[in-house]
Amino acid sequence: MKYLQKQQLLEQVIYLSMWLLILCIPPINLLLDDDHTLQAGELKNVILETGMLVLPFFVLFLIHNFLLIPQLFLKKYYQIHACRDLYNRHPFPVYAKMAGSPASRTTPQRTKGKNF
Repeated sequence: MKYLQKQQLLEQVIYLSMWLLILCIPPINLLLDDDHTLQAGELKNVILETGMLVLPFFVLFLIHNFLLIPQLFLKKYYQIHACRDLYNRHPFPVYAKMAGSPASRTTPQRTKGKNF
């Protein structure tokens, strides 16, 4: 369980650094531009423009990661896994052989004699 929590924490840190990088590239590019003189309020405008351009993608990213993936895929995975466990395990192993559960089935052995 701790491994899963560490993995999720690492995933969130990677997402955070990715979005910070996306948001910070245009203002840093403007600050490092030698051909362009920085005027008052221009940095603020660049930050606002970048934020408005990236905002729809950020909202879609949040919807995808925190609503769609857990509801559609992870929930199904856990349900499929639980159903598979119930199908493969019988509560009473003695009766499982009588009922013909998949765990009690064996492949027939071939004999070297005539096949009827």
